[in-house]
Amino acid sequence: MNFKNKWKLSFLILLGINVLVVISIVLMIVLAPKYDEEIAESPSKQTDIQVITNNETIENIINQYIETDDLSVKIDKTSVLLNTKYPVLGKSIDIDIQVDPIVHKDKIILNLVKVDIMNLPINGDYVYSFMKNYIPLEEGLSYSDDRKAIIVDSSIFTKEMDMDVTINNIDYKNDAWYFSINNLFKD
Repeated sequence: MNFKNKWKLSFLILLGINVLVVISIVLMIVLAPKYDEEIAESPSKQTDIQVITNNETIENIINQYIETDDLSVKIDKTSVLLNTKYPVLGKSIDIDIQVDPIVHKDKIILNLVKVDIMNLPINGDYVYSFMKNYIPLEEGLSYSDDRKAIIVDSSIFTKEMDMDVTINNIDYKNDAWYFSINNLFKD
């Protein structure tokens, strides 16, 4: 091969490579996905965070969200105690309400165990009936019709904490409260 033929052959090889590169770029542009179109979200698994906390933490959280000085909660391994003051004839009467909380579906049921009004021996049924008839409850709380209990709808936790919180189990006797925060990282 002489010099003229080598030059022509090299030019044709370089031209062929350039044509292949241009065709490849055009194909990538034409076949590329459209990013301005909305991409459908694939159904993803729920992102739950399981949380276990102790009595003291729950007590602090509950007392933080209570908007009155006349009510407080005390939780230890022996009991869950609501301390409140109720005005009667211009005086505040201290009332201690001991409850046994259990979780049922999306509700927390606070079964009334003992009600102590100034250390007076008053029948628990009478006190519950009085509370039900004369003490209105906030939204998300209701009195049970079939037992001495206050029912807490867990949706109030979602509203108050601005997170989807589910109470899974309450074991205050072993200093453990189990709940999950659902879809925390989802928009």
